[in-house]
Amino acid sequence: MEIVMEEETTSDNNGWETIETIETIETIETIETTNSENQSLTTSLTSGISKKKKMMIKPKKPKIINKGTGAGGANTNKNGLQFEEVADLKDRYESIIRRKIGSEVKFKGHLCTFIEVSKYALHKYMEKIGEKNMMLKPAAGCKKPDEAYIDLEKKNIFIIEKKFQQISGSADEKLQTGYFKQLHYKELFPNFNIYYMYCLSDWFKREESALKYLKDSGIPVFWGNSETCKEKIIEFIHNPL
Repeated sequence: MEIVMEEETTSDNNGWETIETIETIETIETIETTNSENQSLTTSLTSGISKKKKMMIKPKKPKIINKGTGAGGANTNKNGLQFEEVADLKDRYESIIRRKIGSEVKFKGHLCTFIEVSKYALHKYMEKIGEKNMMLKPAAGCKKPDEAYIDLEKKNIFIIEKKFQQISGSADEKLQTGYFKQLHYKELFPNFNIYYMYCLSDWFKREESALKYLKDSGIPVFWGNSETCKEKIIEFIHNPL
């Protein structure tokens, strides 16, 4: 007995592959006869049973890797969060009193008390004290600032937006929205002075046109990789003018 295997592969328009297997079992039967001269003769007869099997498989799609060091949304988000931690001002607090919404903080070497209200806490706190324009819905980029401080005595709000980038992407375009966001925050909190600022990674230094626009619009830019970045931000929120 002999088993013979044959395979045929076909593909359809959807990328599915059909593999058709033909399995043939061949058997050989030997028949002995004699001729007219009484000589022994041997005859072999071959017969076979064929079975067909079909199997459909979907080939795996090749993994696509974005070009560039650190490319891709996951890496960008991870590195961006690390950058936010590096530029965080919490390690410069002299004291902190946590409240249900936000915290009362003082910075080392300064007497002024600020209300720290980062992310969604800014809108919640301003609504709580009756200083939010409830007739206006916050724009998409103005819902949860990376870091924000309120000086209730001077009625100042300082909003720090942190941007990390190491290749061309969407973040560099967002710099162009800084002036709009400052005006929009003023509409949301009309009784307060709004100071919107950026803390950026060094990659943005090549964005000369955007940086010039921010400067002309009165929006400060601080460089998160600088050793004096935090001190400069703290000095600014104590003496903005």
